[in-house]
Amino acid sequence: MIASVGSAKTPRMTVGCKKHGNERASKTTLMMEWNRRGKRYYHGSKPQGTNKLNIPADEERCLRSTFFLDCDHHDVKEKSKELTAHLAEAKDKAVRLFSFVRDEIRYNVYAARPADTDFKASHVLAVKEGYCVQKAVLLAALARAAGIPARLRFAEIRAHLTSPELVSKRGSNVFPYHGLTDLYIDGRWVKATPTYDRAYCEKMNVTPVEFNGKDDAMLPLRTNDGRLNVEYIRDRGFFVDLPLEEIRKASVSWRYMEKK
Repeated sequence: MIASVGSAKTPRMTVGCKKHGNERASKTTLMMEWNRRGKRYYHGSKPQGTNKLNIPADEERCLRSTFFLDCDHHDVKEKSKELTAHLAEAKDKAVRLFSFVRDEIRYNVYAARPADTDFKASHVLAVKEGYCVQKAVLLAALARAAGIPARLRFAEIRAHLTSPELVSKRGSNVFPYHGLTDLYIDGRWVKATPTYDRAYCEKMNVTPVEFNGKDDAMLPLRTNDGRLNVEYIRDRGFFVDLPLEEIRKASVSWRYMEKK
């Protein structure tokens, strides 16, 4: 996992390997190469060829609307169109969309999410707040609406700055499914993490994640004064749509959240 844009260091991660759909108990410590390793997590048969836009068929699947990534929703399409108006290059569009989701959608780890519909991109756009997974879903949907292939990626992380109150409720500061977005720009997949808005970063003394459309943009491992911020434990790979049931089964938060 790349610590932040412009960083020359790639931290070591402890990751599991998948075989026949099941994750092996043994783990290997290695230097992560996210773009190469991501292909190992592809689910389903792999289509061949390209479309008329010269987008590989594999990536074309990441332009379609789904229940959660409802990029065909009127509000999502209009917001994407508004944000990317007069921008011709996919890279510039992606940067603009990232900045909007990062700063205009308030990061709230306590954001309501007991119902499936709470994870729809259109819902997150309407309420203007969400936690990492909800913000990643919105960014992916806005990108798809702009013609940029997008998918979701998840990682298990340890969030060292988690409040004592939340740690007490959850029993841990490990989050099994931290969400971010993969964007297909100029023939390659790039990671974008719009989780923390600028106001939150100022509060926590963390450098905001910057995205330039070329380099992976990940949460910083440390705060500006040297405290541990995030520890990446393992990469869970990418998904064309939100694996909500898998997230709920793995999430200790789900145990104390009341369903609607």
